[in-house]
Amino acid sequence: MHKDMRMTKKITSAQVKLLEKLCNASAVTGDEGEVRRIVLDEVRGYFRSHKVNGEVTVDPLGNVLVTRPGIAAGKRLRVMIAAHMDEIGFMITNDDGKGFYRFENVGG
Repeated sequence: MHKDMRMTKKITSAQVKLLEKLCNASAVTGDEGEVRRIVLDEVRGYFRSHKVNGEVTVDPLGNVLVTRPGIAAGKRLRVMIAAHMDEIGFMITNDDGKGFYRFENVGG
C-alpha cells in the first residue's frame, strides 16, 4: 500500500458511534428517511459547531444536497461527494405454513 493511502489519524469514539448509528438505521430502498435524518442532523450540527456557512436541502426525490461556499478568492476548488443512503432489503412473498418463506429483494 502506498504510504499516502494509510490512515494518519485514529478513528474517534464519536465516529464509531456515528457509523454504528448509520449501520443500525433502517434504509431499505424507497424508505431511507431514518438515514436521511441522521445525515441532516450531523451536517447541520457540524455547521453550527464549526460556525460554518452552508446550505442543506432535500430534493423531491429525498436526496440530501449540501453546499458550502469556499473562502478563497478567485478560482475555487469544487468537490462533490456522493453516497448511497439505501440498502438492499427483502420482502416475504409467501409463507408455506411449515417454516419456509419465499422472498424477493427490494432494491439493488
